[in-house]
Amino acid sequence: MIDLAGCTKHATILSTQRNANLDEPDGPMSSWFGHSLIAFFLMGIQGFLYKVAAERRCDTARTTFVFMSTVAILSFALWIYLGESVGNLTALIIWPW
Repeated sequence: MIDLAGCTKHATILSTQRNANLDEPDGPMSSWFGHSLIAFFLMGIQGFLYKVAAERRCDTARTTFVFMSTVAILSFALWIYLGESVGNLTALIIWPW
C-alpha cells in the first residue's frame, strides 16, 4: 500500500525549506540576478560601441581593448576598495600539459 500522507508531508517540508531560503534578503536569487542584469546592459553597450566603430570605420580591436581595459581597471579598483584577500593564485594558472 502507498503512504500518500507521508509523501505529502515530506514534500511540504521540502517546499517550506526551499521557500525559507528564497525569502531571505540575500537569498540565492538576489546573489546572481542583479549581476546578470548589469552584464546584460553592459553587453548591450559593448554591442552599440561595436556598431558605432563599424559605422565610423574605426578599428574594432581598439574598441574591444578599451572596453576590456575599462572592465579590468574598474574591477581592480573595486577589489582594492573592498580589501578582499588574495586566495589561491594557482587556480588562475593554466598549465599547457
